[in-house]
Amino acid sequence: MRVRAGPASRLSEAGGTPARLSDETERTATIERVADPKSLDLDAVWEAEWAKNLWKAALARVKANLKPKQFQMFDLYVLKEWPVREVARALGVSATHVYVNKHRVAGKIKAELKRLERKAAPKPRMDTHRHELPEFLPNDRPP
Repeated sequence: MRVRAGPASRLSEAGGTPARLSDETERTATIERVADPKSLDLDAVWEAEWAKNLWKAALARVKANLKPKQFQMFDLYVLKEWPVREVARALGVSATHVYVNKHRVAGKIKAELKRLERKAAPKPRMDTHRHELPEFLPNDRPP
């Protein structure tokens, strides 16, 4: 009869590979399996998405009220970050015109952002305002 060296030398019945040991050193430490609460701040992600969506909505509303050339100047100079001279040359306007247009459109977008933020602000719920109860109810009055 042949003596086996131990559990590590046993072959699994299915594939002929050595069976794994249930050694505690191979396990991941418990602390390493717990998610770091700082790794994903859901509130920060939510706020970033909210701000991004507000920006897109404000931009779309302002764009609808601008002449195409005005928005194109803003788009090329601010959003696509073209140099002011290239924007002016491409659209046949002066660099000053591009700067002034950028200032005006940015002001309209800021105003629209404020309007949307006010509109989207949560309204206080009625049940959050607690009414003070009297110290005793009418039926509980002392004689």
